[in-house]
Amino acid sequence: MNYASALRWIWKYSPTDIKEKDLLKLHNILTVGLLSKDEVGSYKTKPNAVFGNGKIIYKPPPPEAAAPLTRALLGWIHSAGEEHPIIIAAVAHHRLVSIHPFMDGNGRIARALESWLLFRRGFDTHHILALDEFFDHDRSRYYREIQNVREQEDDLTSWLEYVAEGINETLRKAQSRIQSLRVKGGTEKITLIPKQERILQILSQVPRIRGGELAKSLSVTRSHLSKMIRPMIQAGLVVKEGSTRSAAYRLP
Repeated sequence: MNYASALRWIWKYSPTDIKEKDLLKLHNILTVGLLSKDEVGSYKTKPNAVFGNGKIIYKPPPPEAAAPLTRALLGWIHSAGEEHPIIIAAVAHHRLVSIHPFMDGNGRIARALESWLLFRRGFDTHHILALDEFFDHDRSRYYREIQNVREQEDDLTSWLEYVAEGINETLRKAQSRIQSLRVKGGTEKITLIPKQERILQILSQVPRIRGGELAKSLSVTRSHLSKMIRPMIQAGLVVKEGSTRSAAYRLP
């Protein structure tokens, strides 16, 4: 729930130029209710480490280095405007998780920062570019790729290739989703939630369907269905026939 809130904040309110206070705000959103109050949105005050198989596999910089290194990373991000967005986002992801500036939530904020940078540099991460799915699909590989850079004396080549692979795979999946939902008509651009996507999928398989049947297929109430489908009708994606409880729906 915190991560979803963090992504919504990035989409709606986050500035293009990321400042230290913005990053701390993001950590606050990600960890509120999970960490103690003095650790939420604040740099670590005690040493921490990354464990694997019951032993320390990475010892990050000490607490006194957390703020200076994070500021230096943000400074690099600001100065790297000519670099490709994927390179900037991937480097920032790995560097932040390696600085490990917080007691907990370092992986979460590094992945959120990557999404933030991609979004602000033209990659539409609104329900489309969800790199977290790629990282989560093979979590052991994700950790392996992070550690591999450290074992290769901070050579980021393999990490950049890994992130680029994830973006390619994610965009291919997004393209497939878009093509499967393509319908004739539509006068406005709207952002669909998953259940609205499901409505289009169902309507592509049947000539028309009554509201009660459609609501049952989606496991929602009629009133919830009405709320979801109204903007789709207004955008010209769905046609409503009849009214009240006898209403039926079809594609244009």
